[in-house]
Amino acid sequence: MLTNPTIGTKLETTLKAPTAGSGYLAEGGKVAGLTLAESNHSPASTLIAGDFSQMVIGTWGAVDVLANPYAPGYYERGDVQIRILTTMDMCVRNPQAFVVATDVAA
Repeated sequence: MLTNPTIGTKLETTLKAPTAGSGYLAEGGKVAGLTLAESNHSPASTLIAGDFSQMVIGTWGAVDVLANPYAPGYYERGDVQIRILTTMDMCVRNPQAFVVATDVAA
């Protein structure tokens, strides 16, 4: 499962049932036995469940590491600004392997 940290926190603090001791929707980084991953790149109200082995990620070219010792403020502190770039794309091999909820309330 994939969601953003706001929804992840909601799942970790919401009881499965109104009675004490029922446990939370997310416990130990899992929801219903599925691993829960959180990313700030996931939209605020989205939860994705699925078989992530059906996702293909391709990278090509080299990883570019660029140092900029002339960035304002960095030189004075003895720092160097570094930017790392890579080219990649992804696709889903089997779209039926995923379920996307786009209206999850935090």
